[in-house]
Amino acid sequence: MLHTILNASTPPSRSARALFILASIALALQALAFSLESLKPELINRKDLLQDYLSARAVMKGENPYSPTTILAAQLMTDARADTFPHPTPHTPFVVAATTPLGLLSYDQAAIVWMVLELVALGAAAIVLQRLAGHSSLGYSTLVLFLFLLGSRSAKLSLLSGQFSLFILLFAALCLNELAAGRERRAGIYLGLALATKLWGGPLVLGLLLARRYPAAIAALVTAIAAQLVAIPLIGWDAFREYVSTVAPSVAQHYRADPQNQSLWTLATRFFDGVRSPATGDSTAAIMSYAPDLIPLGNMIIVGGALIAALLVVRRARDFNAAASMLVVLSSLLSPIAWVHGFAVSAAACVELWRRAASPRAAAGLYLLMVALIGWTYIGDTTAVVSSEKSLELMSPMLSQIALTIALGVFALRPSPQRGTAVLP
Repeated sequence: MLHTILNASTPPSRSARALFILASIALALQALAFSLESLKPELINRKDLLQDYLSARAVMKGENPYSPTTILAAQLMTDARADTFPHPTPHTPFVVAATTPLGLLSYDQAAIVWMVLELVALGAAAIVLQRLAGHSSLGYSTLVLFLFLLGSRSAKLSLLSGQFSLFILLFAALCLNELAAGRERRAGIYLGLALATKLWGGPLVLGLLLARRYPAAIAALVTAIAAQLVAIPLIGWDAFREYVSTVAPSVAQHYRADPQNQSLWTLATRFFDGVRSPATGDSTAAIMSYAPDLIPLGNMIIVGGALIAALLVVRRARDFNAAASMLVVLSSLLSPIAWVHGFAVSAAACVELWRRAASPRAAAGLYLLMVALIGWTYIGDTTAVVSSEKSLELMSPMLSQIALTIALGVFALRPSPQRGTAVLP
């Protein structure tokens, strides 16, 4: 994907290229070192992966995988520190079933294996993104792209926590690549896997239906539903029903007002009530005025308005690839819980921006822009202190995703440029 710029000879491109590559290498090494720190004995039990490991052990022992994490830790891991997660695992029955083999390992071994799998998924995503941008050959540019993705704050936090965001990135990249190639059923299968993993991608399914891409939409829904149903024989019907009726709604409510939650569902709460961390109790005051009764109306206007506006763009889109990329970003923003690591999927959507950089000068400018975005959005303090003075700083990842959504929506309403090769990573 970087072939054009990596071999450019103009001074602006050479300077921007060097800055970009150096920044990517430095940030990738920093991210990897930061992630490896999470494997230390005093930190490893703080990983989100602990929830999945305990649910895996519970399934293997015939216990309910959706018991509160504190209870499972007391029963199955005498050395586990699970007080950070007083609730059951929020992950779907499909994820519980898919991660059950982790229960065959010790927790330390499982954490190492999972980090390796995340890095493999990130590498595969880099390859697919290159193909999506029009480059079929692998080489130096693939490595640079991998380093760029690894250095992002989203990837770093996913590796730190032991999350699924890098797998969602891979599924989204595969989905967009298949849609661009006209292979709609395959695109739907990949979207269905993402939907089954994190209940991510609902807006994209609606967009496919509105655009009459019925094979992709149907394949996504069938895959997502089948993946959940396949888990029932392993985890049991009672556990499945408990997740649908109790666990998913209660966990969403638990983090509804968390300051680190970047979902659009939190905006009305930030404006009219303020946010409060369930872990530390730290809180911020309302950005506008204290009026909690306005939160339901605010959610209706903000969330409903964003979804309706996006679907109107799809209806009038002259470039469906850009519209689909817009819905990829919006799918994260409209999730009830949207942590920063979940925004890793936006890299798949950014290919549409990279594809429009048709000249070395435009490419150089976008290189510098991405370096700036890394500095603003991805390097920042990942454990920002909650205070009224930092309300907007805490929202900066959300604001960057909103800006990206709007940019892709504008591109969707314009004629599609000739589909060629993108010049950016």
